[in-house]
Amino acid sequence: MSKLLELSGAKAVITTSSLAEPMEAAGGGRPLILTGAEAEAGGGTHLSLQKLLAVSNRGAVVTPNNPPPEAVAALPFSSGTTGLPKGVVLTHRNLVANVCGLNHPNAIPSFAKDGVYITFFLSFFHHF
Repeated sequence: MSKLLELSGAKAVITTSSLAEPMEAAGGGRPLILTGAEAEAGGGTHLSLQKLLAVSNRGAVVTPNNPPPEAVAALPFSSGTTGLPKGVVLTHRNLVANVCGLNHPNAIPSFAKDGVYITFFLSFFHHF
């Protein structure tokens, strides 16, 4: 994880309380933001995602952000099976093209239950 955080230029690490210790070790001094009930109850040195969101949303007016199509939207990393892990830049244009492909009539099989569809914009494995 240390290498991935370094390569990605991460400014902070968001993780669960159960992974706090190893992520702190890998984080290289980056702030650690914890999710879940343990983060809410704890008075430790880590930040709570829920508390940060609550404070940042007080009276805030959210203005839609319209990033350029070439802006980075996601930075998934390979597992490094045959070498070091590699990051792949996915732009907003990449993700929009992916979603547009789902609009094709044959793109999504007809397996919806009660009219509920679940769509994933990126596959879980082998997406680059």
